[in-house]
Amino acid sequence: MSAKEKVAYLSGLVDGLDFDQDSKEARVFDAILDALEEITEEIDVIAEGLDDLEDFVEALDEDLEDLEDILDINDDDDDDDDELINLTCHTCGCVNAVDPDVLWESDEEIEVVCSHCGAVLFSGDQFGAGFDPDDEDA
Repeated sequence: MSAKEKVAYLSGLVDGLDFDQDSKEARVFDAILDALEEITEEIDVIAEGLDDLEDFVEALDEDLEDLEDILDINDDDDDDDDELINLTCHTCGCVNAVDPDVLWESDEEIEVVCSHCGAVLFSGDQFGAGFDPDDEDA
């Protein structure tokens, strides 16, 4: 039952009480019912506005998707993806993306394992202290 239907039902119940229209009780109930009717009308106006806004947002979302397709923008792409290196597992052949900072800049002994089979892909300081992958003379 909608809010308007409930207010109409309450109005019918109050009419059934057969109050004298000049009594205090009748005036109070009439004022309450009038206020409820105005509130339900405002709710209907707000609901219509909300529906319009939902339609507008959906249209904007579709337009944005079209623009993303045209510009080849993918929300799932991270800027950091360009900086990942791929380590191929010698055991199972699975390719594992690894942040090179983990390999080059870690002061601690690390171990990188295959995400598929768990084989060790990199262990400790395999490149030696001070190794710089960007240094062409190394």
